[in-house]
Amino acid sequence: MEIITSHTNADFDSLAAMVAARKIYPDAILVFSGSADASVKQYLKSNADWLKILHLSDINLKEITKIILVDTREIHRLGELGPLIEKPGIEVHVYDHHPTSYRDIVGEKNVIKPIGSAATIFVEIIRERKIPITSQEATLFCAGIYVDTGSLTFATTTAEDAEAAEWLLKQGADLQVVGEYLNRNLTEEQRNLLNALLASLEYKTMEGQSIVIASAEVEEYVEDLAVLVHRLVDRESVSAVFAVVRMGDRIYVVGRSVSPLVNVGEILVEQGGGGHHTAASACIKGTDLKKTKNELLETIDKKIRRRLTLGIEAFERPQRASILKIEDWSTVPNHVIDLLKSIGERASQASINVFVVGGFVRDLLLGVKNLDLDLVVEGDGIAFARLLADQLKGSFFSFEKFGTASVVLPDHLKIDVATARKEFYARPAALPEVAGTSLKQDLIRRDFSINGMAVKLNPPDFGQLIDFFNGQRDLQHGVLRVMHPLSFIDDPTRIFRAVRFEERYHFRMDSHTEKLLKDALREGMIKHLSMERISNEIVLILSEPNPLPAVRRMASLRILSLIHPDLKLSQKTIEIMEALPDAIAKFPSSEIERWIVYAITLLSGLNPSQTNEVLTTLRWSGKEKDKFSILLSDWRKTFQTLQSENPVKPSALSKLLEGLSPEALIFLSSPKSGHTLSRIQQYWSQLHKIDLLVTGKDLVAMGFKPGPDYSRMLEKLKAAQLDGEIKTKEEAKEFLRKSGDHEKTLD
Repeated sequence: MEIITSHTNADFDSLAAMVAARKIYPDAILVFSGSADASVKQYLKSNADWLKILHLSDINLKEITKIILVDTREIHRLGELGPLIEKPGIEVHVYDHHPTSYRDIVGEKNVIKPIGSAATIFVEIIRERKIPITSQEATLFCAGIYVDTGSLTFATTTAEDAEAAEWLLKQGADLQVVGEYLNRNLTEEQRNLLNALLASLEYKTMEGQSIVIASAEVEEYVEDLAVLVHRLVDRESVSAVFAVVRMGDRIYVVGRSVSPLVNVGEILVEQGGGGHHTAASACIKGTDLKKTKNELLETIDKKIRRRLTLGIEAFERPQRASILKIEDWSTVPNHVIDLLKSIGERASQASINVFVVGGFVRDLLLGVKNLDLDLVVEGDGIAFARLLADQLKGSFFSFEKFGTASVVLPDHLKIDVATARKEFYARPAALPEVAGTSLKQDLIRRDFSINGMAVKLNPPDFGQLIDFFNGQRDLQHGVLRVMHPLSFIDDPTRIFRAVRFEERYHFRMDSHTEKLLKDALREGMIKHLSMERISNEIVLILSEPNPLPAVRRMASLRILSLIHPDLKLSQKTIEIMEALPDAIAKFPSSEIERWIVYAITLLSGLNPSQTNEVLTTLRWSGKEKDKFSILLSDWRKTFQTLQSENPVKPSALSKLLEGLSPEALIFLSSPKSGHTLSRIQQYWSQLHKIDLLVTGKDLVAMGFKPGPDYSRMLEKLKAAQLDGEIKTKEEAKEFLRKSGDHEKTLD
């Protein structure tokens, strides 16, 4: 059985999205997960016959095989259906428009859009697939959009919502009917209270988080304060909204949050209430509204500061582990498998658990060879590494502060060993503080779910996959997902890693992860990194076999402009980068550093002064900076000479290209125009390492005194030799005698 459902206390947008989803899933039945709000109940009285919506009591939950979830992805809002979401064998498809939360359900299919209405998501699909709808359906869908966007006036409204509403009107949506239900949406008491709250708005900024506090006093109890707060959230583009309302002899506090740093559930626990990260409430006996507001503000400030300090620890995701047997180790050499088994046996003898983690596990599941062995020990990792070094006759290196050590075996295979640990960050982008903990805590500190898996090495469990965070599922679906909402704040280098992994594995960030990344960029998190760390990440990206897609992605995310405001990815640069693999293949030299070839190409659109600024900023100096020297001169003039139809003497060609790095030559040869490639190949194979027929010793023997004349004479000899005018040593000596006489004449 397939069912379409939404959150409890379903509103018009939920109802509209459910009915619209049935157009996409015609075999599914509509089921309310709980009650509906008053306006929806009123609508159902006259429309129940064609809507055909069931309640949980009308179906057998055991027969459900697929759940299409709309207008929410929070498990706590699904009532009795919540436990089914994680049940094996239940396929889940999610369609939602709400802000992300660390507790969000992740389904087999996820369509998440930051727009004003969930109904809009389905209207777009219906339009794209040209699915016919009735005027009655168009009216309902339009009502859903209007209710959740405040008739297209809330700050969360997008162009997509307006376009969907316009299309629905063309399909026969009746705005008069829509208006009737919009007006019924709030009672007169609710409208009066909402107006009072709007008139009282106070704006606070705490640790970069924008907070709105609304307050009011009424003598009688008014239902659904949470609905009014939801409207405030839609209206105000802030991190969180709190409403503090005295009703009779009690004060009610309702909080809503869209920020990972503002956990309203945690805040309102201290007010005697509770809830979740994004939604919570409290009821306080008493009538002192001012005192309650002040206490609330103090708690908000304290909790936000704590979250900034704790970072990852504050966002642990309580999920159960799935343990699967890995059958295929074909990408791992037999001697490495034997080594891992031996390590597991030694760990068992020492009464500790040991796991191989991270990239090795990821690539094992992808069928990619990776011999970077990172081990995690539930125990003393340094002591275990020392034991391995002694027993395997390897070299031992320890890093006490981080609880890690390395063992290098005689065959140069390196094993990194870490004590299972958790990390917390004193401030954004700071290096982590470390404390001992369990495997699960160790894995959750990692960057992405695909890197948050482990394989146990202890017998008899050797080869078991430990996957707390659905990393294997993300691998299968090509999804890159952060482990927690503060990931890019804790370590902004993960922004670059996200781009690199996306393009290396042809994955894509899920919408939540991409939003968090863009938020981190917008908040300037990269500025907290040292330039050495940024430089290292850029080098890693440019060292990929084909870095162009990652460079494109950096350009689209405006990361390049953060390195230098004039650094852009032009169409010409793209064309050169596309030609680089063939150009590099024609220069099979161990001297070539591929990343520098791509870096030269990336910087080629800048002028020499701008290029020098980038090189200085990224700390590319010394040897690396020398290889970029072509960009510090008029390289375009050099290129014009190379592609010219006019003859170029070998000596002139040598002088033109002399001193340029192999990487610079590859850059120049990549655009296939004129005689460029053949001339560069001629220089590389015949001219750049020519041995002169005579040496400085020969000059001394001929009676020449060392001095400035030496270099001038040898340069002339080199040019004549390159041009084929001199072919023997005797001819060279005769040439030098004449040159020497000429120098004397000049003197």
